[in-house]
Amino acid sequence: MIARNLKPFSVKNIHSNITIGDMIKTFREETAKYAVVYENEKIKGIITQNELLDAYLCGRHLTESIKDIVNDHVCFVENSCPLDKIANILKETPTMHIIVGDKNKEAKGIITNEVVLACFYAEIKKRIYTFRKEKKKAENHGHEYIFDDKKLTITELIDHLDQINLWNKELDQAFENSPNAFVILDGKGNTVRVNKEFENITDIKKEEVTGKNVKEMEEKGAYNPSVGVLILKEKRKISIIQKLQNGKEALVTGIPIYDENGNIFRIIINSIDFKELNIINQYYAKQKERNVIQAKAEDVKIIYESESMKRIMQLTNELKNIDSTLLITGESGVGKGVIARYLHHNGIRKKERMIEINCGAIPESLLESELLGYEAGAFTGAKKGGKPGLIELANKGTLFLDEIGEMPMQLQVKLLQVIQERQINRVGGIKPIDIDVRIIAATNKDLQEMVKRGKFRLDLFYRLNVIPINLPSLRERHADIIPMVAFFLDKYNTKYSKNVKIGKSILNMMLSYDWPGNVRELENTVERLVVTNPSELIEKDTNKSNIFSFHLYDHYSTNSDFIEKITPLEEAKRGIEKKLIQMAYKKYKSSYKVAEILEISQATAYRKIKEYMDEEQTLT
Repeated sequence: MIARNLKPFSVKNIHSNITIGDMIKTFREETAKYAVVYENEKIKGIITQNELLDAYLCGRHLTESIKDIVNDHVCFVENSCPLDKIANILKETPTMHIIVGDKNKEAKGIITNEVVLACFYAEIKKRIYTFRKEKKKAENHGHEYIFDDKKLTITELIDHLDQINLWNKELDQAFENSPNAFVILDGKGNTVRVNKEFENITDIKKEEVTGKNVKEMEEKGAYNPSVGVLILKEKRKISIIQKLQNGKEALVTGIPIYDENGNIFRIIINSIDFKELNIINQYYAKQKERNVIQAKAEDVKIIYESESMKRIMQLTNELKNIDSTLLITGESGVGKGVIARYLHHNGIRKKERMIEINCGAIPESLLESELLGYEAGAFTGAKKGGKPGLIELANKGTLFLDEIGEMPMQLQVKLLQVIQERQINRVGGIKPIDIDVRIIAATNKDLQEMVKRGKFRLDLFYRLNVIPINLPSLRERHADIIPMVAFFLDKYNTKYSKNVKIGKSILNMMLSYDWPGNVRELENTVERLVVTNPSELIEKDTNKSNIFSFHLYDHYSTNSDFIEKITPLEEAKRGIEKKLIQMAYKKYKSSYKVAEILEISQATAYRKIKEYMDEEQTLT
């Protein structure tokens, strides 16, 4: 007998770029029990409903690719493969899934122990029937029935029965010792069998339920609603949350099994204690929301405990495997570049290059040639063989355009063309070059306001702002300050071989301060505290670095009226900010210098100087 004579489980052939959500939809719409996954025209593995359930329990999002949850414990055989070879494979590795197909390796079905067992069972029934028929015929003619070499021998029959007995024992042990509760019903809803875990979850003994109809058990209140009753009514697979008589809840899934006439022959019911399911979900939720996330390809760490950053990270994890253009906004120093690197190094393009371009750091005269590259002889001083641009170098990977608001208007037109056409033209070149990049842009400026003032193209803004991510400032997430201080303190203690600890007085000052330079300012502050203080424990009185001479000490001393009396928090914050801006501007007389000393963007400094200095002039 060969593989094509078996009745393998039907399959659906899919590509590995399909999402978990689409895979769930496919299983709902198709009759296939398994999906064979192809990648680069080669079989990668299979997906079953169990893999999808495991992915859900692990907190995987529906928009993620199925690549990482593919079961690669498979082997491929052609449909001309002998049955005994398949049986030997499964005997050595019972959990193996055998994909059967044609010479072109197009999958036609899945063979498991269950399929082979059914085949053996059918063949033995057929041979026993033939044996009895021919034996009776021989006896009727007064002859002794003798086996010939072409017919089933007693030895073969015993071997087959022994194999069936072994598989039966294996299945029986798997059924009884499963960590999930199992119930088997007949076609009328009568309970044929339950396992040990059923007793543990329901507190109902086997003898109390065996032989009883599920309708009767439902009416007694043993479990409600009964998934068996629902399946007999609706003739389909059903999953429900079921309440049990002992007060517990369970996630219950029932699957109808049909005979050759299309009638329900058995109903297999699988139950998981809802409490256990919640524990699993909580565990993976904590894993997903742990305070430090480290990228695989690079030392990218994101430290957070605040609810606002938890929401940002949840969104980021949903977007990391999507190629849509992103615009990350937020004040200077909030970590826009860190988020961009995290998206790349944990996304579908992580094996390719990420090119970072600071649009404000490259001279305007060189920006076009740096971005787009140039051909030989394009201008005086051009390299002999030309040079690929940074966008071209990012092909297949990620292009991170930092400080996008600083990009000159004439270059914005060319960037828009790149995004729309996915092609570039080198400076001095005539042949377009195809590119495939994911674009992430970042800015601390208000691009919509720049559009109104004619400083930024509206069409480019819409192209970049497909999915916006706005990072909150550190003053909006004070819950992150202490874990960040702990992280940076450990980092720089290790770097400088020191064992500095920050005392309560300094920590309180840090918590009270608004950090206009955000995470960058906080990190720089911690580094300076570690480097410049000889004492292991730094308190306000022992701090020798003079690090807070402008930022924090003056903040306390010059604004004592806000500290010594109870004032609404927002009013106090605004008063301190106003005082700092006025002091800095009176001293330096330049919005650029104010921005530098307060570690904020020049646009923010200009806006706040205008606001607060106008107020002062009005009062005087």
